Amino acid sequence: MGFFVVIVAIVVIMIVVHVANAPEEPRLELQGGNARLTPTEATQLNRIYALQFSAPDLALQMAGQLWGDAWHLAHASLSAKLMLLDREEEALELLWKLESAHRDQALQTMVQELVNRGDTDKALQVQKRFDVDCSDSPLTHARLLLAEGKLNDAREVLNALELNDSLSEEQLLDLARLQDECAQPELADAALNRVEAMLDADAAFDFSWNRLLETLAELQRYAHLLKLAQRDDLPRHRIVELLAAHGQYDDALHVLGQTERSKTYLIDT
Repeated sequence: MGFFVVIVAIVVIMIVVHVANAPEEPRLELQGGNARLTPTEATQLNRIYALQFSAPDLALQMAGQLWGDAWHLAHASLSAKLMLLDREEEALELLWKLESAHRDQALQTMVQELVNRGDTDKALQVQKRFDVDCSDSPLTHARLLLAEGKLNDAREVLNALELNDSLSEEQLLDLARLQDECAQPELADAALNRVEAMLDADAAFDFSWNRLLETLAELQRYAHLLKLAQRDDLPRHRIVELLAAHGQYDDALHVLGQTERSKTYLIDT
């Protein structure tokens, strides 16, 4: 028995020595310099992010095994996701465990994702309760200002985006929606035209146009849809479906009549 204990002790000492002498993983600084992670920690974070919605409890369990910056990054993201899952008490409990910088980032993410989900009232509650600064996310900021009835302030925020050449197609579509709500139809049309020009420049596939087509229908830009329906390189059947879905039956039939027989689709009215 004594011999066995000695052997176990030797093995344990060897393991400790091996771990102590093992080369330490390099820590990489994230963009913005707010955290440093090893490649292993980055891999673990990616797994946690992937599980946040489908298995939040498992993600929480995995996050609890992390340390330092990795722990804060994981729980900052999880707090926002828990709020979206209506687990507000748990979300707020996590928030207070975070360092100040990570807490601010978590709150900004929380507000932005609530707005993206269409839950503007709840986003506004969180923004007011914690005095969240949304100035770095102007589209979110404008949406919250509109929810408060501050039309002129929202316009001012959106006007500053007009000269921004780095907006993505999705951001430009959001900009167009907000400008339309702010009674700025000409500016909304300009944003929509920018999206069309970007898609043309990228020689985008048919399906890449769907978001623009859907937004045009949503904003009742039927003339623009009819103009695009004249092009042979776009999904004309999708335009027909959108026109019909929005009650523009005459225009839908007109476009359908111009469609080649091989591309004709039955429309359920």
